[in-house]
Amino acid sequence: MEERTEIGPPLQKPAGEQAGQRPGLPLGFSPRLHLPLLGGLFLGLFLAAESFRNFSAGVMNPALAHPPSGQGPGPEGGPGPGRGSCESAPGIAEFRARSGKDLFDAGEYESALGEYLAAARLNPLNAACHRELGLVYHKLGRFGEADAAMDLAAKLGRTNPDLQFKAGLYFLLLRAHPPAEGGRMVVDEAEIAARSEASRKAQEAFRRAASIDLAYLGRAISYYEKCSALPQEIEMLVPETREGLAGFASYLAARGEWAASARTWDRLVAGFPPAENAWRLEAARAHLLAGEGDRAKDMILDAARRAELSADDVARVARMYLEGRKSIEGIQTLNVLRTHVRTDKSRIYTQMGKLWWELGNMSSAMLMFDKSAQESHDPEAYYHLALISELSGDSYSAERFFLQAVRADRDNPLYRYRLGLLYRREKRISEAITELEEAVRLAPGIREYQDMLMEIMRNWKQG
Repeated sequence: MEERTEIGPPLQKPAGEQAGQRPGLPLGFSPRLHLPLLGGLFLGLFLAAESFRNFSAGVMNPALAHPPSGQGPGPEGGPGPGRGSCESAPGIAEFRARSGKDLFDAGEYESALGEYLAAARLNPLNAACHRELGLVYHKLGRFGEADAAMDLAAKLGRTNPDLQFKAGLYFLLLRAHPPAEGGRMVVDEAEIAARSEASRKAQEAFRRAASIDLAYLGRAISYYEKCSALPQEIEMLVPETREGLAGFASYLAARGEWAASARTWDRLVAGFPPAENAWRLEAARAHLLAGEGDRAKDMILDAARRAELSADDVARVARMYLEGRKSIEGIQTLNVLRTHVRTDKSRIYTQMGKLWWELGNMSSAMLMFDKSAQESHDPEAYYHLALISELSGDSYSAERFFLQAVRADRDNPLYRYRLGLLYRREKRISEAITELEEAVRLAPGIREYQDMLMEIMRNWKQG
């Protein structure tokens, strides 16, 4: 074997190795004792570097040096930072935010401010942390910084409807309509201007929330109502979307504000062509109940010209005239409408019959129902013919019409129920029980049907 030639002087073993220690470790070094100390040293160096990096970011961006934050008043109206709302932040930021929450709850707002500032520096893009910081600023009376915090929170959480809603609550309840302090009146022009600006920001935040999730619109309106807001203020909350305008128009209709509802439906119909016929008919209803009968009629006829009206649409037209107690106008409109409906025209006669019924003109009502029954076998027409026959004491005709209504629509529990009542009056108890049992089967939730069936069966057994 070839002998290896060494270059240079021979290597000497370290003293520790010569003494029997592990190679590569200094004298007196114990892994169990010294490795944890080295780990702590490295962690300290990392945290120092991270703090310097965030400090530099704050110097370069003043908005992050004092990051706005704070969670607005909660849905129940109680403002306060929410525990765990910074949970998407890194671990250290989450710890500082929770510490700030505890201090906030204890009323130590200055200390809470320091914790939230640290949390926001560590996680500057977390909107919830900025929202909470804003509330701390508000508690400390630093309103300008609080508003800036909420502005940044709303900007960072632009796609979060809950955050937008809570930012809106902050500007509405704490800034635009702050709690009264000793009955103090607002006389300072600067304060009035600040409240006006806060009101604008609240409207923007609520509108953004509603544009993402329409459910927030109703919640926002309820808070404005508690603040005795003007109707035009509430209207500013509505997002210019199909769903937003339709929801607001329905809200106004439920409150009986028909003129405002009509204007909103008009905005929807004009702003989002082609508008659905359902919207046009709702707009017509609002105009009619607002006392604008001619405008309502024009919208109904326009809807009929644009698209085929279904039987349900025709029934809706009749209902709006019945609701407005304008049966004569309704009959006139339906009579004109017959020339525009391309299918199922005979059902119009049923609706005209209802309007004549409402006017107490039974002969004209019966004429319309009979025409509808002959042309379309409309079960509703048969049903009303049966009712008119009952009123006139003609039980034979009433039974015949009820049976025709049942044959035309076997799943309608009302027809079965009324036929059962007719049999009961005629002392045909077994047939009455049969019809009432079927009515209960078809509509098990209607207590009136159940009670009548039990009463007839009880009396039958006792007899």
